Amino acid sequence: MSLHVKTIEGREVSFGKVGAIEGWKLIHQLTKVLSPALDGLGKGDVGGAIGKAMGNLSADELIGLIRALTADVLVDGKKFSNTEMADYGFTLLVVVESVKYNFGGFFSPIQQGLNGSGLAAKEKG
Repeated sequence: MSLHVKTIEGREVSFGKVGAIEGWKLIHQLTKVLSPALDGLGKGDVGGAIGKAMGNLSADELIGLIRALTADVLVDGKKFSNTEMADYGFTLLVVVESVKYNFGGFFSPIQQGLNGSGLAAKEKG
Protein backbone atom coordinates (compact mmCIF):
# COMPACT_ATOMS: atom_id res chain seq x y z
CA MET A 1 0.00 0.00 0.00
CA SER A 2 1.37 3.42 -0.90
CA LEU A 3 1.28 6.13 1.72
CA HIS A 4 0.94 9.87 1.40
CA VAL A 5 4.09 11.36 2.94
CA LYS A 6 4.47 14.94 4.11
CA THR A 7 7.01 16.77 6.26
CA ILE A 8 5.29 18.55 9.15
CA GLU A 9 7.36 20.54 11.62
CA GLY A 10 10.49 18.70 10.51
CA ARG A 11 8.98 15.24 10.98
CA GLU A 12 8.18 12.78 8.20
CA VAL A 13 4.49 11.96 8.50
CA SER A 14 2.97 9.12 6.46
CA PHE A 15 -0.78 8.82 5.98
CA GLY A 16 -2.69 5.67 5.06
CA LYS A 17 -6.16 5.65 3.55
CA VAL A 18 -9.15 5.16 5.84
CA GLY A 19 -11.38 2.21 4.96
CA ALA A 20 -14.79 2.78 3.37
CA ILE A 21 -17.06 2.11 6.36
CA GLU A 22 -14.84 3.98 8.81
CA GLY A 23 -14.54 6.77 6.23
CA TRP A 24 -18.29 7.31 6.02
CA LYS A 25 -18.53 7.37 9.81
CA LEU A 26 -15.77 9.98 9.90
CA ILE A 27 -17.44 12.08 7.19
CA HIS A 28 -20.58 12.12 9.36
CA GLN A 29 -18.60 13.30 12.39
CA LEU A 30 -16.56 15.83 10.41
CA THR A 31 -19.67 17.33 8.85
CA LYS A 32 -21.21 17.69 12.31
CA VAL A 33 -18.06 19.42 13.53
CA LEU A 34 -17.25 21.60 10.53
CA SER A 35 -20.69 22.89 9.54
CA PRO A 36 -21.01 25.47 12.35
CA ALA A 37 -17.42 26.61 11.77
CA LEU A 38 -17.91 27.55 8.12
CA ASP A 39 -19.22 31.04 8.83
CA GLY A 40 -16.14 31.90 10.88
CA LEU A 41 -13.81 30.48 8.26
CA GLY A 42 -15.55 32.46 5.54
CA LYS A 43 -14.92 35.62 7.55
CA GLY A 44 -11.29 34.71 8.23
CA ASP A 45 -11.90 34.03 11.94
CA VAL A 46 -9.95 30.79 12.14
CA GLY A 47 -9.71 30.83 15.95
CA GLY A 48 -13.46 31.31 16.31
CA ALA A 49 -14.10 28.60 13.75
CA ILE A 50 -11.92 26.12 15.63
CA GLY A 51 -13.74 27.00 18.85
CA LYS A 52 -17.14 26.42 17.25
CA ALA A 53 -16.01 23.17 15.68
CA MET A 54 -14.58 21.72 18.88
CA GLY A 55 -17.54 22.96 20.90
CA ASN A 56 -19.79 20.53 19.05
CA LEU A 57 -17.98 17.51 20.45
CA SER A 58 -17.59 16.15 23.93
CA ALA A 59 -14.00 15.61 25.07
CA ASP A 60 -14.38 11.86 24.46
CA GLU A 61 -15.79 12.44 20.96
CA LEU A 62 -12.90 14.77 20.14
CA ILE A 63 -10.30 12.23 21.30
CA GLY A 64 -12.12 9.50 19.35
CA LEU A 65 -12.10 11.62 16.20
CA ILE A 66 -8.38 12.43 16.57
CA ARG A 67 -7.58 8.76 17.16
CA ALA A 68 -9.61 7.68 14.13
CA LEU A 69 -7.96 10.27 11.89
CA THR A 70 -4.47 9.30 13.08
CA ALA A 71 -4.98 5.51 13.26
CA ASP A 72 -3.05 4.95 10.02
CA VAL A 73 -0.47 7.68 10.57
CA LEU A 74 3.24 7.13 11.06
CA VAL A 75 5.59 9.81 12.42
CA ASP A 76 9.23 9.22 11.49
CA GLY A 77 8.31 5.59 10.78
CA LYS A 78 6.53 4.96 14.10
CA LYS A 79 2.81 4.79 14.86
CA PHE A 80 1.27 8.13 15.90
CA SER A 81 1.23 8.01 19.71
CA ASN A 82 0.14 9.94 22.78
CA THR A 83 3.56 11.63 22.73
CA GLU A 84 2.72 13.24 19.38
CA MET A 85 -0.84 13.89 20.51
CA ALA A 86 0.50 15.92 23.45
CA ASP A 87 2.02 18.34 20.90
CA TYR A 88 -1.32 20.03 20.22
CA GLY A 89 -0.23 22.25 17.33
CA PHE A 90 1.47 19.34 15.58
CA THR A 91 -1.57 17.12 16.15
CA LEU A 92 -3.87 19.74 14.64
CA LEU A 93 -1.65 19.94 11.53
CA VAL A 94 -1.61 16.12 11.24
CA VAL A 95 -5.39 15.89 11.62
CA VAL A 96 -5.94 18.58 8.98
CA GLU A 97 -3.60 16.80 6.55
CA SER A 98 -5.32 13.47 7.26
CA VAL A 99 -8.71 15.02 6.47
CA LYS A 100 -7.33 16.58 3.27
CA TYR A 101 -5.74 13.31 2.15
CA ASN A 102 -8.67 11.05 2.98
CA PHE A 103 -11.64 13.32 2.30
CA GLY A 104 -10.36 16.18 0.13
CA GLY A 105 -12.62 15.22 -2.75
CA PHE A 106 -15.68 15.12 -0.53
CA PHE A 107 -14.97 18.47 1.11
CA SER A 108 -13.55 20.21 -1.99
CA PRO A 109 -16.81 22.13 -2.69
CA ILE A 110 -16.46 23.68 0.79
CA GLN A 111 -12.85 24.62 0.11
CA GLN A 112 -13.83 26.14 -3.24
CA GLY A 113 -16.52 28.17 -1.51
CA LEU A 114 -14.05 29.43 1.08
CA ASN A 115 -11.54 30.32 -1.63
CA GLY A 116 -14.25 32.28 -3.40
CA SER A 117 -15.02 34.13 -0.16
CA GLY A 118 -11.57 35.73 -0.08
CA LEU A 119 -10.21 33.63 2.77
CA ALA A 120 -7.43 32.23 0.60
CA ALA A 121 -6.26 35.73 -0.25
CA LYS A 122 -6.19 36.67 3.45
CA GLU A 123 -4.07 33.63 4.27
CA LYS A 124 -1.53 34.42 1.54
CA GLY A 125 -1.25 38.10 2.28
